[in-house]
Amino acid sequence: MPMEVPRIYLLGNLELRRGQRRLPDPPSESAKWLLAAVLLAQGGFLHRYRLSAEFWPQLSAAAARSAFDREYWRLREYCRSIGLNPDDFFCSDSNLIGLGVKARHWLDVGQLRQALADTATVAAELAGDDLVAAAAAAVALYRGDLLQRCCDPWCVAQRQSLQMGLLHLLEFLMRAAMARGQWRTALARGRQVLARDARRSYIYAELAQCQAALDSRPTLVAGHAA
Repeated sequence: MPMEVPRIYLLGNLELRRGQRRLPDPPSESAKWLLAAVLLAQGGFLHRYRLSAEFWPQLSAAAARSAFDREYWRLREYCRSIGLNPDDFFCSDSNLIGLGVKARHWLDVGQLRQALADTATVAAELAGDDLVAAAAAAVALYRGDLLQRCCDPWCVAQRQSLQMGLLHLLEFLMRAAMARGQWRTALARGRQVLARDARRSYIYAELAQCQAALDSRPTLVAGHAA
């Protein structure tokens, strides 16, 4: 029976699971961040020298490259220990590193990015139920900001991008709910937006519209009964 594809979570703290079982963490912080950097490259390749300089800026170029080689070796051994073939999962040479074409895995950030791509060209008011459900599922995966314990510049930039993506999806879901007359859901989504960015003043007007629609419902029902 084939082994289940590992599920890798980068939103919040890094976590790997296979089915219901949590897998051991990579052996060091550097190995964690290296794995995350490769995964976040979306199938692209990263330069070893650049990664070495970003991960170990306090070291000389030669020492940083040595540190990179050591952590990459440890990461490959870690993959073996959890049932992944590192020759399939990674593709690398003396200059570049990336995911291998046989790297089978599920990634929470990948799900979020897919939802962002799918909602980018569709008005929320016209979105079908499947698209709304997919966007809601992606938002539910957002357990916390990207790699919360990592403060390196390469991570901070991607973290900020995903934060903006989350806000886009929340606004999309708010307006989709408004179009369906789901006022309480729309209010909840709008409040989630403001909890993350209170400067989005236009959201207050849309929330007022939702609240007004809710407040008018008893009157409309009473008028109809009369």
